[in-house]
Amino acid sequence: MQIELKNVNFIYNKDSAEQVEALSDINLTFGGDSFIAIIGSTGSGKSTLIQLLNALQKPTEGTILWDGEDIYALQDSKKRIRLLRCSVGMAFQYPEHQFFETEVLKDVSFGPKNQGHTKEESEELAKKALAAVGLGPEYYEKSPFELSGGELRRAGIAGILAMEPEILILDEPTAGLDPQGKTDILDELKSIQQSRHITVILVSHSMEEVASYADRVIVLSSGHVIMDGSTHEVFSRYKELEEVGLKAPEVTYFMEELAQAGIPVNANAITIDEALKQIIPLI
Repeated sequence: MQIELKNVNFIYNKDSAEQVEALSDINLTFGGDSFIAIIGSTGSGKSTLIQLLNALQKPTEGTILWDGEDIYALQDSKKRIRLLRCSVGMAFQYPEHQFFETEVLKDVSFGPKNQGHTKEESEELAKKALAAVGLGPEYYEKSPFELSGGELRRAGIAGILAMEPEILILDEPTAGLDPQGKTDILDELKSIQQSRHITVILVSHSMEEVASYADRVIVLSSGHVIMDGSTHEVFSRYKELEEVGLKAPEVTYFMEELAQAGIPVNANAITIDEALKQIIPLI
């Protein structure tokens, strides 16, 4: 599936004293087998953008196309929007806050049931989703309140995956987790994206996470898209990122210092593994 935003603007509290332009002239396309990161300083428009992608917000101006059709112009637009929300799954910053069932399997089964699947089909989809995030049968009957922070986050994401979305949006999915928990979740999400050939859209403040997992990066500043390209392309423009309150991964600055000191390395490394491949042969 493909979602395209054409000349999209979004204004909060339009025509009032509190009017705020959150997004201006956005032209972006999402879809395919890709892992996309959206970055930007606080207030740049990231949250508004992802809410537009599954119709939690409607653009003030412009068009949103789903597989070539304007979702708001169709006669059955309400039905199309419901279908869109099944195809575009969104995990908010703390998806574990959405639990309301007494057992993990029941909670993860809720989404598929709401889509019209039978109880048996819903449980199979839930089990598949839980397995994808590393939670086996021993978790099925547990109360969500028995789980650790990382396990809760995984179960919350499983609840979205069980609905088999073609685009999965994750708003700061590693917030509040320890370093190992962050790595575990992002490794699983990358594996899911590659095995299911879906689109994953990651909103993150961690440039290290973005560098390690994303293949495309979109940079927002004051409601405008100022960069959209491969991860290496975007982080190679770190001077421009600094002008809007962002940075490249720390390893990029380290490699730049080595290059300036006359050591024969390429400063475009954005992960530790990439840096090591250049440094180890020099030792």
